[in-house]
Amino acid sequence: YPGTFQLLFLLKNEKFNIIGFALETENLTENAKKKLKEKNLDLIIANKPSNIGSDRGEFYFIDQNKSEFKKGSKSEIAREIFLNLYK
Repeated sequence: YPGTFQLLFLLKNEKFNIIGFALETENLTENAKKKLKEKNLDLIIANKPSNIGSDRGEFYFIDQNKSEFKKGSKSEIAREIFLNLYK
């Protein structure tokens, strides 16, 4: 069976971004940037294990050009992710 990212790339077109997630214990943004390039993603959401089980969290939205820090409830972050699905 093809991997998850292979299936997503079949769906990729000019209208949608492919978004990945990086749970990192150290070198958060550096490791996430590596995964962004290795997986050929449009955007990666990086966070730490301390966000697990919490209603709120701190996240980095990283693309090829910038890294943006976001802090808020997980529903607010989910909304931000949804808004980033479209190019």
